[in-house]
Amino acid sequence: MQIKISDLRFFHKNKGDAVLNLKNLAIELGSITAVVGDNGSGKTTLLKLLAGLYPCSEGKIEFPTDFALSDIAFLHQDPFLFHSSLYNNVALPLRILGRRAYSARVGKRLSRREFSAVIDAQVDSALAKSGLLELKHRKSPCVSGGERKRAAIARNLLASAKIFIFDEPDSGIDAKSRQIISQLFLDLKASGYTVIFSSHSPKFYLPIVDKVVQLENGQKMNFEYNILNGEVVKRGDGLSVFSNSKAEIRLLDYDGSFKRVVIRYEDIFLSKKEVDSTARNQLRGVIIDVEEHGNYHKVTIDAGFVLSTLVTADGFSQLGLSLGQEVFAVFKATAVKPY
Repeated sequence: MQIKISDLRFFHKNKGDAVLNLKNLAIELGSITAVVGDNGSGKTTLLKLLAGLYPCSEGKIEFPTDFALSDIAFLHQDPFLFHSSLYNNVALPLRILGRRAYSARVGKRLSRREFSAVIDAQVDSALAKSGLLELKHRKSPCVSGGERKRAAIARNLLASAKIFIFDEPDSGIDAKSRQIISQLFLDLKASGYTVIFSSHSPKFYLPIVDKVVQLENGQKMNFEYNILNGEVVKRGDGLSVFSNSKAEIRLLDYDGSFKRVVIRYEDIFLSKKEVDSTARNQLRGVIIDVEEHGNYHKVTIDAGFVLSTLVTADGFSQLGLSLGQEVFAVFKATAVKPY
């Protein structure tokens, strides 16, 4: 299932140029998606549209029929915490919901004591996942910026949402908080939830995302990444060999272990035969999908690794490319980055 955006345009009240102009975009449910771009590119606007905080000026955003706005939890870049303990701040969603509504949700009538025990257990669990359990009784002004942001995320975990949207969750925080938040996002995905967030830091989003949406001046750019999972199986001669057991990719040898590499679409070119090149990677594969995007075609091949690249419309025609055709994906070892 997907969230589907089509012909979406958003204007501020004074009109002028569209702040956001997206022809089409699909986000898979149960995945992690990063929305990236410079300041003013439309990241926050897109997130607020997805969360229902802004109405679409034109076009539409379609969710599966069984979704409601109450299934979405949104966290601002600078979330507000009350001048109280972290425990009380995180407990707010359950206290606002109330005992009767919670009892109806779980199909069992709870006493006040039972509901209080539920709150204790769920708040402690959310705080533990956020690395804050030992600080549960500390007042919000007495913790660091990273700890406040983690407390706000912990509060969102109790919102009974299916889709979690975060505006720059990694901004202004320390490395420990970034690591904990990354793991929280992976845990949410593993539990079947959808995570969508904005960020300026590839080091934060590339190790965890399934999809990157690049915005510039309110429009989606064709600059995208192949995000590949596997492991290093060999090292030598200044190179690492990265494999998913079906194919191998060569990249420059980096210190440490990694289980994900990233290759930009634009760094891969296609050929109908092996080429005489210094490129260390020439993977034989079959074209499994072609999408037209204006003057470009997004061509996806299965070469053991599933790889996508962009080919101009003229280049696509000159090469005579078509579905099911055998081609070579050619790219340099320096184009492959580990995360």
